[in-house]
Amino acid sequence: MAGMTIGFNEKPCCKLFGDEKYQPPTVEELKTLLEMNNWTQRDVSILVGVSLSTVKKWSLSENSSGHRNIPYSAWRLLLIYAGKIYSKEDLDSVLTAPKKKDNE
Repeated sequence: MAGMTIGFNEKPCCKLFGDEKYQPPTVEELKTLLEMNNWTQRDVSILVGVSLSTVKKWSLSENSSGHRNIPYSAWRLLLIYAGKIYSKEDLDSVLTAPKKKDNE
């Protein structure tokens, strides 16, 4: 498997929030998603309903004092718009998973 690249939708950032393998997207993953879809930062602000300045903060280097992590809900919505994940499949997997009590 050395040198083999995985599809974008198989990355840990594309997993469901409750999946133990989920990891928040990096700035590079956000930028890659934008490039793959030919989206501008303004496009993203319109798609997820935030200001352009908010998207710019998501796009800053993680080491920058102005950097902010993209919220899971905004990231998930972008993945759906990009066709990288399918909300119906996610819904089915959540609804058919063994139920846990809220305090677990």
